[in-house]
Amino acid sequence: MRRTRNQLKAALMRQFEAKVDDVLDWTEAHPNVKLADVQTYLLEVGTDLHTALSTEMIERPLRQPVLEAPDCEWCGQKKEYNGEARKRVMTRCGEIELEQGGYWCARCGCGTFPPG
Repeated sequence: MRRTRNQLKAALMRQFEAKVDDVLDWTEAHPNVKLADVQTYLLEVGTDLHTALSTEMIERPLRQPVLEAPDCEWCGQKKEYNGEARKRVMTRCGEIELEQGGYWCARCGCGTFPPG
């Protein structure tokens, strides 16, 4: 289901606020922490935020309805909708999980995730 901009912003803000609370809790629990430990922890926090943003920015346009099934790259026949699926994708900053409808070609069996 596609969320509105305001719904998406509210969901992301809840995630960011939770991460800020985690950072503040961690800071209070580690009063004599070393710089290297702070940097390691903040890199983990940054990766979590990157994953949340990347997933939303990539999935948001994919959630828009496809008006016409894509053509098969191999044989040119129109592909058929194959239902929703989740797929793990490696990005520069780590792995994210996307959900999108897939398409497959009945003639040659070639699949597409996401379409295009």
